[in-house]
Amino acid sequence: MKTRVLAGWSLIFGAVLAVGGLAFGHGAESSGPMDKAAPVVAAYMDLEPFLDTFINSANADSPYHTSTALMVGASENLSKNRTLLWFDLSPLPSGVQIQEATLYLYQASGYGATSCGFTLRRIIQQWGSLVTWNSRPATGEPSATTYIGHGKDMWYSWNATELVRGWYNGTYSNYGLMLLSSDETLYALRWFHSMETWCGPYLRVTYVYPTPTPTRTPTSTRTGSPKPTRTPSATRRPTSTPTATATCTRRPTNTPGPSPTRMSGAVDCIWVPVMPVEWSPD
Repeated sequence: MKTRVLAGWSLIFGAVLAVGGLAFGHGAESSGPMDKAAPVVAAYMDLEPFLDTFINSANADSPYHTSTALMVGASENLSKNRTLLWFDLSPLPSGVQIQEATLYLYQASGYGATSCGFTLRRIIQQWGSLVTWNSRPATGEPSATTYIGHGKDMWYSWNATELVRGWYNGTYSNYGLMLLSSDETLYALRWFHSMETWCGPYLRVTYVYPTPTPTRTPTSTRTGSPKPTRTPSATRRPTSTPTATATCTRRPTNTPGPSPTRMSGAVDCIWVPVMPVEWSPD
């Protein structure tokens, strides 16, 4: 049994999105200003596939897990090609809210119809590295469709937000994704780079940490001037000087710092050194 070393993940944090405001009480006695909520910070993580491959109906018992290409769509002889990918979500922090998830593939070439829809589906059965057309797993309903032409050396993307959110929240088991043509009777073949190349697929997951509930900070109560007392004296009574009264002042607003620079991995196809993960196929 061969052991493969696959790429792991890279973590890149995004920018500060918003800062909470202040609320003030009113009247002679106030419960004080509302503590400013913690900044809502968005981050994203780029996950490379733990496994990717494609299957072909004309070679129904052949696995292609070491191929540098991922084929999708119908070939000229109308044999069908489908791509399968599996991403490990365990590097994501616990307790975050998934805002967005996007699958990116880099197309090497296209043949046949100049435009065709390619659909993402959730896989609902287990599969392994040696999967073939005859042993392919079942899939759920279509999730997202992107129309692709013959564009060469271009990134294409699919919205995988609901799928990733469901996996992360435990709504359903993570068995990965399948990408296939929306019309497998139409000659429309697309070749994408696999993880075996310098420009393989990746899943970008954007998330936020929950905002803590603001709490009120007590302030000193408003006090009046002390009442003067009568003194048994024939001299004129001195004038009393009132003492200072406590007031509620607005707290200064924090100014967000500069945002980190975002890496253009989804545009310029830059290879990033990542942590290796050792994995043994089924």
